[in-house]
Amino acid sequence: MLADTSSRLSKIISVTTPLEMAGLWLRRGRREARREWDTAVRLRPRGLPRYAIEALFPAQDLQLRLACPGRYASQDVFGMTCLAVAAAATRPRKILEIGTFRGATALLLAANAPEATVYTLDLPPGADDADLPMTRVDREIVAVRKDRMMYEGTPEAQRIVQLWGDSASFDFDAVGDGIDLAFIDGAHSYEYVRNDTEKVLPRMRPGGVILWDDYWDPFPGVIRYLNEIGDRGLAAVVATRLVVRAGVC
Repeated sequence: MLADTSSRLSKIISVTTPLEMAGLWLRRGRREARREWDTAVRLRPRGLPRYAIEALFPAQDLQLRLACPGRYASQDVFGMTCLAVAAAATRPRKILEIGTFRGATALLLAANAPEATVYTLDLPPGADDADLPMTRVDREIVAVRKDRMMYEGTPEAQRIVQLWGDSASFDFDAVGDGIDLAFIDGAHSYEYVRNDTEKVLPRMRPGGVILWDDYWDPFPGVIRYLNEIGDRGLAAVVATRLVVRAGVC
């Protein structure tokens, strides 16, 4: 079964992604390969053009660090690989992440951008309400968060600044302007995705890169909003839930 699944994945991935990245996917074993195959099948086009990660960033000669143990929290292995590519290729000095969850992506971004300070924002521990509507999944995610972040105790932790607050009312002066790379993965309602994007855009440096997560079926609000602003140069990354906009003006 694993061989059959891996073979089918290879036929798709080898056309659209570097083979060494595909290998990260295929070595996860039977259960993991089945999960990722099912996910790939669901990632049908939703309105945005789709490009392979190496068509968006120079991925072939990068030295990547997949710094997180286990299942990388809410992001799959290939999605984490693509985030690592974006961080390594853009060589940012200031990164903003909205939606820390367990700190896995904050650690990954810091590990692949060794000159960057990573600011990561999430609702404070114990928060049971939000300023804007949230999806049911968002409420479940808040309920299962861990007190300890995955970046704690790592060398990268000294470059990660944990911020607490609701992105709808948070004062982003704490981050400042000149953001080189932003990753928007907070609440998944239409209202929050729009809020987070509109708060981040004015603070990006010219030429900066924004990525959004969860452009797929379970989150129609994400799909709706990103499709609305798709003419601003957005592109979905093949075989992931990621959307990217490079060259923010």
